[in-house]
Amino acid sequence: MTYRDIVPETNAVCKKHPKCYVDIYHNADNGCPYFDICQAHPDGSWAFETDILARYMELQTGKPHSRFYFTFGSDPGFPFQNTYIIVLAESEKAAVEKFREKYPDRHTGTVNCAFWYSEEHWTGTPNEREYTEPAEVIA
Repeated sequence: MTYRDIVPETNAVCKKHPKCYVDIYHNADNGCPYFDICQAHPDGSWAFETDILARYMELQTGKPHSRFYFTFGSDPGFPFQNTYIIVLAESEKAAVEKFREKYPDRHTGTVNCAFWYSEEHWTGTPNEREYTEPAEVIA
């Protein structure tokens, strides 16, 4: 699931609640229970879209979703080269499972990436500073 997959549903939720409808156009919290997914964002950045997707997943499951970062080196066998993706999941174990569903192991028992990090371990790393947008976000 991606941010674009949920846009029709989030738009419907936001338009259904009068206070949220105003929020969409004024970008102000007027008591909308879904303000965090209804607010407008001028640049459409991946970070903002990832936040909305994480919040959406939390509303759907009742559990908070964290960001896990999967990195790739130059190996042509990786799904991507010299970049990273974000997996939104309830736990590290769930993140690895989601990753493996989409990108199966090439070698039994070895995740098909260079490394993966929790958000806490990602923050402040050279990867965080050097990489720009993720190649993909999986929820």
